[in-house]
Amino acid sequence: MIEKFRKVFPNINTDNFKATSPMDTRYNCIAWAYDRNDIKLWPNCVDYKWVEGVPTPDHISSFIELYKTIGYNVCVDGLLEDTYEKICIYESNKKPTHAARQLPSGKWTSKLGNNIDVEHDELSLEGGYYGNISVYMKRKRIL
Repeated sequence: MIEKFRKVFPNINTDNFKATSPMDTRYNCIAWAYDRNDIKLWPNCVDYKWVEGVPTPDHISSFIELYKTIGYNVCVDGLLEDTYEKICIYESNKKPTHAARQLPSGKWTSKLGNNIDVEHDELSLEGGYYGNISVYMKRKRIL
């Protein structure tokens, strides 16, 4: 399985990347980081949804505003903080491409397009198809 994804994510290996779900086309990475697994979120895209009142340009600022609607604010890094949940947004060629959510273990979880969910290290998806992490955001963990 890992060989299939190594072509688009050159930094992955068996220590920093593992499948955690079967393929599911009902949701995408943006929705997964938004705590939804029943819709696809992307602005101005046929058959996808977007949150009313959030700007629609396909720009990193629109995605920041999206996650602010559920309590996230921009932060400095992806270091694990016990009282916070974190997400990160990836960007390539000045366009948002992907979002991931940090797990309580410090690992990250991502939905790979219409494919599988994976658990990965913070930087293991960087430098590949999604580009690099552009923004980190955090919100108080709900206990």
